[in-house]
Amino acid sequence: MGGAWRVRFEAAHPARLTCIVGREAECANLTARQRRAWCGEGQTVLISGEAGIGKSRLSAWLAEQVADTPHTRLRFHCSPYHRDSVLYPFVQQFERAAGIAPQENPEVKLDKLDKVLGLATDRMNDVAPLIASLLSIPPGKRYPPLNLSPAQQRRQTFLALLDQIEGLAKPLWRSEFAGGGIEALKASVAPGPVPVKSENGVACGHALVGATCCRPTQLDDPPPARRDRSA
Repeated sequence: MGGAWRVRFEAAHPARLTCIVGREAECANLTARQRRAWCGEGQTVLISGEAGIGKSRLSAWLAEQVADTPHTRLRFHCSPYHRDSVLYPFVQQFERAAGIAPQENPEVKLDKLDKVLGLATDRMNDVAPLIASLLSIPPGKRYPPLNLSPAQQRRQTFLALLDQIEGLAKPLWRSEFAGGGIEALKASVAPGPVPVKSENGVACGHALVGATCCRPTQLDDPPPARRDRSA
């Protein structure tokens, strides 16, 4: 899953990135956590700092380090315009991964969604109706109605999302979350072989801080000499 799309940082830096200077400790921490995760011990790295200080650059560096190693990379990005929609990042991820276009009819959307979901689960009749509902795709006659209370549907949807993540975690995967609002899901997947990089500005609350699987990484300004070298 991933889709042909670029985040703001990548759109602004289309060429190959220059070397990171002054972030040796942070790079070493990320590498150590990635190796532990790929050995089966789930890890979460929470990168925080002021806007423009280098959070996305550090994430891009780690992606470069593992680019030649087979893995699945999931990326979820929140939006300040969708603060009341806790699962908005997952909606966008599924639409990108499946190549779903707004103008397509429901049957075409369901065909594309089924193809993506089938990569991670063999419980299509249980998972597909929930994800289709999340994406506001009418199931038609393909799947039976859910007949769940709002609380039940929310819980079952979270379980369906975890089912997808766990299915893609064979053998290993990497996920990136940017923004807040999905801490419960991140905490739920922590025990498996899952390196999760969460990137936030300092104004966001961090519910993961204090969890045994979470390694906070606060980015501050590098010393002046090192700033000059990286300019």
